Amino acid sequence: LEAGGMASATRVRTLVDMLQHHGAIEIVPSERDRRSLRLVPTDLLHDTHLVWLESVLPAVTEMFVLPPLQADREALRGLARRYATSIMLRNLMDRFTIFDGFPEVETFMNRRHGYLLVLELACHDGLHTEVRRAEAAKRYGVSPAHIATLLADAEKKGWLTRVPRASDVELSSWFAERLDIWVAREIAIVGLWLQTKLGGQQGRLLEQPPKPIAAE
Repeated sequence: LEAGGMASATRVRTLVDMLQHHGAIEIVPSERDRRSLRLVPTDLLHDTHLVWLESVLPAVTEMFVLPPLQADREALRGLARRYATSIMLRNLMDRFTIFDGFPEVETFMNRRHGYLLVLELACHDGLHTEVRRAEAAKRYGVSPAHIATLLADAEKKGWLTRVPRASDVELSSWFAERLDIWVAREIAIVGLWLQTKLGGQQGRLLEQPPKPIAAE
């Protein structure tokens, strides 16, 4: 991973330690090479993939017509696992990442739990949102100061404005639009992948071109 320019050895080690600490992976000796170790995903990690898939499916089905998914939990969990693997292989093959062309999102991604904060900001209502630092810190397993630092750095870049002595955050119109486009991109990538794997066709709204608006 380091040789491929995707992540430093230190960052990989940190991620591995974090995953092991939270019970998402087990580290066991390799059966092929005693000098190597294997990272084995646990049920917790597979269930996490499933929860993620179930959370995006409603939005995906608004855009894509897919065959009925199996209600079996293990089948859905396997589907989520295959998606995660496919995305990682795509990264290795052509350097594609979900934040290509979105340096502001990548800035958050490169910070601890910055991805979660991006998702929270993306749930904005208009340009206004609320980030309760103590509650967010507890959910993400970081300190409130870390959340404050992430928001302060984003404010310096002009992406948002924090209201003094409050949890209110005002997103810049440009940044809010970028978040909307990025979320839509994630949904489209998931939909296209499911469509390819399961069959189906694009939804009717995507098949029909918009009707021209008559001039008044």
